[in-house]
Amino acid sequence: MTAPNEKDDVERGGEASELPPPPSIWSFAERGPGRMALEAALGGAAGYLLATPLGLEELRLSLALLGAVAAPLSLTLTPLEGPPAYRAMRYGMALAVILTLVVSFAGQGRERPIGELLYWGAFFFIIGAIAHGALALTLDRGEGR
Repeated sequence: MTAPNEKDDVERGGEASELPPPPSIWSFAERGPGRMALEAALGGAAGYLLATPLGLEELRLSLALLGAVAAPLSLTLTPLEGPPAYRAMRYGMALAVILTLVVSFAGQGRERPIGELLYWGAFFFIIGAIAHGALALTLDRGEGR
């Protein structure tokens, strides 16, 4: 007699031996630990370097930490499949949402006008889309994507 799960699989038209293996935990994060660490390092470096042109030298370490956290989070919200331009847009949008939320709740006088938040969102989107587009075209090329 077959086990209940095998019986259900056979009734659906499949064989019990045809079941795919369970997904690994990293398939949910969409990238391996090396890529996530690289993304954190690049995000931290970007936050550190952007402090000067933004006139926020005193927040250099905070921006580096924010970039190191936001970049891997944005990567987990970016699909593995699809053209690099599509993935770059998704990454840019994820980064823009995460960082604009941080900007809206932080800083002096937390009441920021909507125009300023839209400016920051567009800025983060452009930075994220360009950076991820460049990485997708170089690093992901060998992965068959």
